[in-house]
Amino acid sequence: MSGEQATSVKDRKLTLNSQSFAILVGFQSQQNVGSYRRNDTPQPTADFFDTNNKEGERLRKAAAEAAVADMLKWFKGQNNLIAILDATNSTKSRRRWIKDVCDAEGVETLFVESKCDDEDVIMSNIREVKTTSPDYEGQDPEQAAKDFRQRITMYERVYETLDEDESDMTYCKIIDVGSQVIINRIHDYLQSRVVYYLMNLHIKPRSIWISRVCPIAIPCLGSVTNIHSS
Repeated sequence: MSGEQATSVKDRKLTLNSQSFAILVGFQSQQNVGSYRRNDTPQPTADFFDTNNKEGERLRKAAAEAAVADMLKWFKGQNNLIAILDATNSTKSRRRWIKDVCDAEGVETLFVESKCDDEDVIMSNIREVKTTSPDYEGQDPEQAAKDFRQRITMYERVYETLDEDESDMTYCKIIDVGSQVIINRIHDYLQSRVVYYLMNLHIKPRSIWISRVCPIAIPCLGSVTNIHSS
C-alpha cells in the first residue's frame, strides 16, 4: 500500500471494465469488443450469443483477447492513463482473466456493473441506444429491439454479479439507474474521480430549475429559467 500512495496520478494506469456501457473520463482509449467481433460477424442474431453456440463462443473470446491486447499496447504510450474495455464481462471467470492479464502488465482494473430489473427502463434503453448499433443497421427498429432483448436473455443464463467472491477486485455497482451504488476497494484519487462521475450519470431527460434572485427595487423579468438536461 505504501508504494501505491507514493505513486503520482500521472504514473497510474487504469482500465475500466464496463459490463454494459462505456464511461468516458479524462484521457482515455476505448476498446469496444463488439467492434472486433463484427470483423467476423457484422450482424449476428441473438443465437450467436447463446453459450451453447461453441463457434460463437470462440469468436467472442478471440475478439476479447484482441481488444485486451490492443489496450495493453496502447498503455505503453506516454500519458495514456485510462482505457475503457467496453464489453459484457458477465462471468467471474472472464473478469478474473481480465484482472490477471492487466495485473501482469502493471495496469489496475476497475469493473463497472450496471444492474437493472425495471423492464420499462431496459426496453427504453434498447430502443434509444441499441437499435442504432451497427449490429442492427438497416433493420426494423422493433425487430432489432426484440432481438437485443433476446440477446440479454442469453447473457442472463450465465450472468454472475460482482459479489464477495471478488472482494479483491476494485469495482462499482450501479443498481436500478443509480438508486443504489456499491463500491469496493476504491482507494485513490483516480478511482474516486471515476466513481464520482458514474454516480452522477443519468439516462432520462430531466428539468433543472435555476432561480435568479433580484433586489426588490429592480424589476426582474424571467427570473426562473427551465433548462432541460439529457
